[in-house]
Amino acid sequence: MFFAAPFSVTAEKSQPKQVRMIAIDEAKGVSVAERMLTYIYAKIDYKIDIVRMPAKRAERESRQGNLDGELLRVKDFAKHKPLLLRVPTPVSSIDIQAFSHRDSKVLIENINSLSNYTLAYTRGRKYADPFKNIAKQDHALTSIKSLMQFIHLRRADIAIVDRFTALVALKTLKINDVEAVGPILEKRYVYHFLHKKHEKLVGLLNEVLIEMQQSGELEQLKKILEAEYLASL
Repeated sequence: MFFAAPFSVTAEKSQPKQVRMIAIDEAKGVSVAERMLTYIYAKIDYKIDIVRMPAKRAERESRQGNLDGELLRVKDFAKHKPLLLRVPTPVSSIDIQAFSHRDSKVLIENINSLSNYTLAYTRGRKYADPFKNIAKQDHALTSIKSLMQFIHLRRADIAIVDRFTALVALKTLKINDVEAVGPILEKRYVYHFLHKKHEKLVGLLNEVLIEMQQSGELEQLKKILEAEYLASL
């Protein structure tokens, strides 16, 4: 694959330095994020070690600065965490899209189309808030799996969900009659955060990300790794 080169090691090179990052252990796609950051860090001759933990503990560890940073978080994550620095260029995005039953004949052209349909979403997902206010009726479910089953049983017209998370759930559940419909309704960019003791790395990583973004390598890497993850299920 085109992104294999940074992992090659020559005899003349010294051993890469290492950083330890927090990842939320219940977050879908963490393995994709881990592989993306592993690849990016290799470009500056660093290794990355991932420490997975529940969301509440991850929040506490970040606040206390016990590890070197956070794998991926939304832009304003460190607003009240002075020990964390955000790498300015986003690493990836959460792509919000509608999913519906194949036989429901739902037509989504843009966000205003939601007013014609009943909508389901996963409780606690803030990205659903602006969409549920437009829909004809809304239903809150407790998990992504229950959400996909809800649409499979046609108890709501559409689900609003992170596209990749939905695809993982559908494949895990072996549901074949629920699919994405219409365009991506919103992109929520996610960023890498480092403890302030690694301030020098922020600039180095940002330069790498800018170059990868401009060349299209970053988006291509994401697509390849997501496809590999889905194929492994």
